Amino acid sequence: MLCFTFQEQMLRRMDPKPIIHYIAGSLTMERLYNCRPGYGIDNKKHHTCSNCCVVCHPGSYSATHESKCQGCEDSVTYGEVTCRQFGKDL
Repeated sequence: MLCFTFQEQMLRRMDPKPIIHYIAGSLTMERLYNCRPGYGIDNKKHHTCSNCCVVCHPGSYSATHESKCQGCEDSVTYGEVTCRQFGKDL
């Protein structure tokens, strides 16, 4: 059990999380999908590769190692890593 406690503490400090990691309080594992900033997984537009990281389209951005691009009306180029509205970063 000590091994799982140590792993749980290490996971809290890691960013991004490893692809497969232990879930605290259980004996199960979870698979995470992380993409580089400016990229995300888009099952609707890229249904033939549902786990592939693709560049965020205009109108969206991804600032961290998440798996989805977030909406941003002011984003005008592909691969945005920030959402700028009225001259300020969000």
